[in-house]
Amino acid sequence: YRPATSPQVVETDETNNTRTVAAEVTKSEADLVVVAVSAPQQNFSGERTTVQYTVRNDGAPTWDGTRRWTDAVWISPDPVFGSRARLIGSVVHSAGAGLGNGESYTAEAEVTIPAGFDGPYYIYVFADYDPWGFAGPEPKSGDNSYVRGRYSCTVYEGLLGSNNMGRGEFTVTYREPDLRITSLTLPEGPLL
Repeated sequence: YRPATSPQVVETDETNNTRTVAAEVTKSEADLVVVAVSAPQQNFSGERTTVQYTVRNDGAPTWDGTRRWTDAVWISPDPVFGSRARLIGSVVHSAGAGLGNGESYTAEAEVTIPAGFDGPYYIYVFADYDPWGFAGPEPKSGDNSYVRGRYSCTVYEGLLGSNNMGRGEFTVTYREPDLRITSLTLPEGPLL
């Protein structure tokens, strides 16, 4: 007899409710690589410009639980990314149907070139950039809800995430207001 409100099934033998089967589990790591970065020929300090870039997945398809990731755009006077680089923009990339092996996407970032810049500069784009500065190996075990949450907004790349940067070169022209006093008139009498 089982009451109609009981959510359990009463069994006579509880020892046959499990089964073990050998299974092979393989990890599949995506590998996002920035393959092209460009900006218009003419760029002015303190003004907006458009950076266009292309990212290709050289690894396994992205996990279908990944919904989005962020690409970041930096500017630097140096040909090697370092401490003088400045973050000038980011683009949230919607994963859509994912990104399979060999597939790519091209995106644009509207950014503002910092005031006072003049001369040759480098634009760096980081695909799947972690704004919290996560460094180190990808989590492989632990709290499943944390890992699922993390990889819903970043791509699992294992040890392959070190090549996510691409670089382009462009020239910035200093063009900001150059205000000069040409005349000064003071009222008569004491200045208070």
